Amino acid sequence: MPLSRSLRASAPSYTPSMRFALLGALSTTLALQVAAQDETLTEGPATVSPMSGDLRVWRGARRKLEAIAKPIQIDGSDRVGSPKGDPVVLMSDDDIVLSVKGVKVGDKTGLSLVRTKEGLVVKLEDGSLLVDAFEKPLTVETAGGKIVGKQAYFLVEVKDGVTRVTAIDGTLTFSNPAGEVKVETGQESSAKGGAAPSDPNTVTTTVATADFMPKAATPTNLLKNPGFEEDLSVGWGKPDPKGALAVDAQVFNSGKGSLRATITPQTTSWRKPPYVTELGILQPLKFTVGRRYLVRFYLRAVVRKGAVSGSYAVAGIDTGDPKKDDYWQTVKLADAWRMQRVILTANKAVGNFGVHALIDDAAYDATFWVDDCCVVELPPVK
Repeated sequence: MPLSRSLRASAPSYTPSMRFALLGALSTTLALQVAAQDETLTEGPATVSPMSGDLRVWRGARRKLEAIAKPIQIDGSDRVGSPKGDPVVLMSDDDIVLSVKGVKVGDKTGLSLVRTKEGLVVKLEDGSLLVDAFEKPLTVETAGGKIVGKQAYFLVEVKDGVTRVTAIDGTLTFSNPAGEVKVETGQESSAKGGAAPSDPNTVTTTVATADFMPKAATPTNLLKNPGFEEDLSVGWGKPDPKGALAVDAQVFNSGKGSLRATITPQTTSWRKPPYVTELGILQPLKFTVGRRYLVRFYLRAVVRKGAVSGSYAVAGIDTGDPKKDDYWQTVKLADAWRMQRVILTANKAVGNFGVHALIDDAAYDATFWVDDCCVVELPPVK
């Protein structure tokens, strides 16, 4: 007998009722498989460390609201926020800093955090979330979709069923079943209900932490006059005989002013190579040896002539080189506010923070603006 006829002959036969039952069982199995794929697979509890504000956790298993005074671990049934939705700041796994506003914590409300193999997942139902994610990826889930970012600084706002995403620094992916978009630095996108995320559009203003939350609820900033709202003699006092440095009340990232550095031969004395002429600001700092610090500021520049570059430095920092105790980083310049940020570990009790313009050309003409500087001691890693 041919093989095909043999197989047909040996195949079982089913009545209509048997076929119906088999299809039903198969459909149930497929539905369970799809549900298992859609479910967020946890790898373990997330760690939450308080930085500022009245941070609370609703323990789902205990049905109890608790204050957070030190690093704790939370699971998927727990929620964090504040009792009245006041601003709070916390640090989670992988050095991710979350500034939260309008998120009331309770039995069915608040921010939830889940650690997965793909990274930390934060679920936001209502309110505003300002995210500072460094090396590790982060996913924010809302009713409007998923926002995925790595080495990014961004704002997520959920209000009246609308999710709005603003990329302050870095590239984000904003997606839901109806579509997906890439949101680049200085752009925003929104989604409502089941609609696809809107095409990203450029925003005219950026968001700074100091502008996002009241001063009473911001993290402890070690810098004085960080937004240049006062005279430069407050915190940033430095000899400036040629008047190159001034507070600019017309150009700023947030608040009422910024630092303006006018870089011309009339305001800065140029030195021949191998020396590099330097113009900038500096403020002394006191550190706790062994603790980590978040350094962040905004820079804007216009270079009209010559070779002028930008940089910032933090002294008193562990660089891995016993002969070097200052961190130095050059930055890309643009005629738009760009945020610079880094996390460093202190190895000395006394240090400083400074932003500089470097001039290595005899003919030069440029203007720098600096605003919203921040040096914050991070909670210890548990």
